[in-house]
Amino acid sequence: TAPSNPTKAATAQYTYTFSKWDTSFSNVTSNLTVNAVFTSTVNNYTVKVKSSNTSYGTVSTAASTVAYGGTTTLTASPKTGYHLSKWAVSGSGTLSSTTALKPTLTVKGNVTATATFAANTGKVTFSAGTGGYVSSTGGSTTYSGTKASTATANTGYYFTGWTISGGTLNTDYKITSGSTSSTSITIQPISNGATITCKA
Repeated sequence: TAPSNPTKAATAQYTYTFSKWDTSFSNVTSNLTVNAVFTSTVNNYTVKVKSSNTSYGTVSTAASTVAYGGTTTLTASPKTGYHLSKWAVSGSGTLSSTTALKPTLTVKGNVTATATFAANTGKVTFSAGTGGYVSSTGGSTTYSGTKASTATANTGYYFTGWTISGGTLNTDYKITSGSTSSTSITIQPISNGATITCKA
C-alpha cells in the first residue's frame, strides 16, 4: 500500500509539488526502495517602488512581479530642480547601482526599492575687477534660490558688464533679473553642483 503523498519544503527559489512515485507498488515481492518524484515551480515575488517625496521625483518598475533570480529595471524621474540622491532596498534584492537613474534590480524575494530625491544645490560668486566693487559676493543656494549683486564703479571708472563663467545659460543657471549689461544682476543655479562665477 502506498503511503500518503509526501511533501517537500519550499525554498526561496522553488515550490515543490508531489508528482508520483518512481516505482510501482502493484506487485511487491521483496524489499523495495521507492523515491518520491516532485515537480518544481519557480517562485514569483512582488516588486514595489517608492519615492521619498513625490514632489521631488517619481519612480517606476518595468515589472511588478518577477521570478526568483530574475531582474527588472527601475526608473527614477527627478522633477526640475531636483536630483536622485540614492536608491535603498528592503527585502530580498540587489541593485546594480544605488545612484543610477535606471538601475537593474535582481529579485530573490519580495522587495521594495525606495528612491531618495534632493534639491539641487549650486553656488554663485560675484567679484569685481580693478576700479569697482560688488554689493554681495554671493554664496551657496538650493534650487529656486537666487543670489544677487550690484556692481559699482569707483571714481574715474565705469561699469562695462558682467562676465559669467562656470556653466551654460538656461542649463546650469538662469538670470532672473537684470542682465550682463546691467549693474544689478540676479542669478539662479539650476543644475546640481553648478558653480557660477560673475565678474564685473
